Amino acid sequence: MKGPRILRLLPFLGIPFSFVVFFSTLGTLSAETVDPLTVTIDIPGGEFQYGQTVHITASDPNAKIFWTLYPNAGPGAGNVSTGEAFIEVRRTLTLHFFAFRGYDDETPIHEARFVIESAEENEYLKIIEVDPNPPRSERVATIVIMNLSRYPSDISGWRLSSRAGEILLPEKELMPGEAMRVVAPMERENDFIGLWSSNGVMKDYAEFHSVPEGMRLLRGVDSARRKVSELFSLESTGS
Repeated sequence: MKGPRILRLLPFLGIPFSFVVFFSTLGTLSAETVDPLTVTIDIPGGEFQYGQTVHITASDPNAKIFWTLYPNAGPGAGNVSTGEAFIEVRRTLTLHFFAFRGYDDETPIHEARFVIESAEENEYLKIIEVDPNPPRSERVATIVIMNLSRYPSDISGWRLSSRAGEILLPEKELMPGEAMRVVAPMERENDFIGLWSSNGVMKDYAEFHSVPEGMRLLRGVDSARRKVSELFSLESTGS
């Protein structure tokens, strides 16, 4: 229903309800024709290597635009501007937005999903293998990281951590589809390996209780869809 969504915004906008009722009543008495209200976005979402500046525009420059990152947001979790809105998208997110004027004239809610594949926000760098088979006296493992993105990814400043310690990854770019092997600290049992971006956000992890000797943890990779299986499976190191 249209009415309740606007009503929730009234206190946030500082508009008395009595004024809206009076304004709406005048509208019903007027014979003036008003063009239908629409709202447009210049970049309708997608996948990008870098951040984007998004421009949302209402067909009526006096209409209000409400936008938020949360699908069921109340007024306090959103933003309101008049006629247009410029939004800096620097990470992976979904925009929810609509335009309105008066009490009973508003557009449908629109969504735009943005996936940013920059070094800080890359969602496609994944741990695909954990092989704890150096000599068992050493608390290390060979870990394979793969770039499933369509873009080169600079991993400078990225790190791997576990309960046994952490390492910084080499300062280099991983090409699309490229996999890299690194040796990192790891406990033999009950460990958690985290893959951290250069701005301190954990982007992937591997968790396990134990890996029998001669076995390794592997993840299924769907390169075409740029996805990996959620769970690791045990495979022989000779397979």
